[in-house]
Amino acid sequence: MRKRQSGLGRRGFLKGAIASGMAGIAASNPLTAAQHKKAGASEGCKPSWETPPPPIPPGEIKNTVTADVVVVGAGVAGVVTALSAAEGGAKVVVLEKLKKFSARGFDIAAVDSRVQRKMGIKIDVPQAIRELIKSGDKQVKEELYWIWTRNSGKVMDWILDQTEPEGLTAKMSASQYKGPTYFEYPVTHHILGGSHTKDGSFIDVMIILERNAKTKGVDFRYSTPGVRLMREGKGPVTGVIGGTAGNYTRFIAGKGVVLATGDYGSDPEMLRHYCPIATYVDANVYTPLGANVGEGHKMGLWAGAAMQKGIHAPMIHSLGGAWPYFFLHVNKRGLRYQNEDLSCQAGCLGKMMQPDGIGWTLLDSNFTKYVPLTLDIGGGFFWDHPGRNMGEEWTPDEDLATLEQNIKDGLAFRADTWDELATRMKVPADALKKTVARYNELVKKGVDEDFGKRKELLFPIEKPPFYAGLMKSALLATTSGLRIDTNCAVLDERDEPLGGLYAVGNVQGDMFAVDYPTVFPGLSHGRCVTFGRLVGLHLAGKDMV
Repeated sequence: MRKRQSGLGRRGFLKGAIASGMAGIAASNPLTAAQHKKAGASEGCKPSWETPPPPIPPGEIKNTVTADVVVVGAGVAGVVTALSAAEGGAKVVVLEKLKKFSARGFDIAAVDSRVQRKMGIKIDVPQAIRELIKSGDKQVKEELYWIWTRNSGKVMDWILDQTEPEGLTAKMSASQYKGPTYFEYPVTHHILGGSHTKDGSFIDVMIILERNAKTKGVDFRYSTPGVRLMREGKGPVTGVIGGTAGNYTRFIAGKGVVLATGDYGSDPEMLRHYCPIATYVDANVYTPLGANVGEGHKMGLWAGAAMQKGIHAPMIHSLGGAWPYFFLHVNKRGLRYQNEDLSCQAGCLGKMMQPDGIGWTLLDSNFTKYVPLTLDIGGGFFWDHPGRNMGEEWTPDEDLATLEQNIKDGLAFRADTWDELATRMKVPADALKKTVARYNELVKKGVDEDFGKRKELLFPIEKPPFYAGLMKSALLATTSGLRIDTNCAVLDERDEPLGGLYAVGNVQGDMFAVDYPTVFPGLSHGRCVTFGRLVGLHLAGKDMV
């Protein structure tokens, strides 16, 4: 019998990691797909942020604060940077426009952590990096991946040194995709347990890191947005002006300013300009909703920084609808449209290419018997349980509960006949029945002559009642940003450092391009903590131990 997952199952994931849930997004989130496409500058027009705002009048700057390091943003990357710099003896100030730090999700990737070593997990790093580079169409800086793989395990251990005394320990995720085309390495850590657990959210970890940073003397200035970088001519960045109109403060940084302001997923104009594919998602679920509007990207550009050269990469996952699994997928016309042997990201993008972005996954009543037969050759998020850990038995409980909830929410339908199901799906019944008949024919042949799916993943869809689940795509974040070097120093159009300015987290560019890779699930968090740690120590004049 599988152990209880401390809220890290699929239902807990939607409650905790995507705090607001998809049910309320249509009503509360202003960034729907239709609005995204309409928002922002018209095609051919100059983006609004390319015109820097006027200088802040000196009379509106009321105070001056000096520090060694000024961090803009109190997300995962910013808090880790601040704590690391403070551990190195630096005086640190953190500016954050929200009333508290922000965190989401529950996966963090690392290579060669003590958890992995204890379990005997070894990663073929050169091969994995080749796959990561391929996923970005080589429009990334390979050096960054080597730096990350060589340091991420030590950073993971550093985090565990702080969480384990509080009862928060790490387990390795079992939901690893194991296909020949899409493959995911066993690098994903779930930190869970202890009194701070909130359905598996990374908030658990952040509570501890923020507290430890404050203990080290880090000065957190919440409700204080960073507004403008301070730079004279071609000189280095020397600080940040933060606060609100009429009551600004000049924060002078003796050793460096670190942008940790997150992505621009809540800015429709920037999405349309830099990452247009992300405007076709069903919803934007990055939490806190509406907060990440690319302030760091814009401040950097106004100060002379350059954006990464590669195509920007969105993180698009299956959230708020039916889990896609590997079963038959059809579009609004009742037609099959892809090989369903897909990673989470690829499945979403394939669905988004269909008419009106509509995709359905079709199941019969035997589906819970088929899923466990495939986990050794497939798996991965939204096929296996997102929160299942290694050594825990797979059970159908969460799948069945999620399916029933989707039926209640109108995101899935159940029927005893294909005609009835087609009516509820609003797809042509004749086309749907023909598609299902053809699929079952291929199953009997043991060869997918139409789309080439592995025969090990071919199962009949013939036992009623039948199910149709509406798949949803959701933008979690954009993962591309300002051009950097291997020290995370921000570069200009000549690929020269501006001086005094660094970028970590989703404002950082050059690591992801075209598409966010799931080769290392949890790499977004992994990047935040590893490079945050390295930059913080670097600015304090320390090296990784």
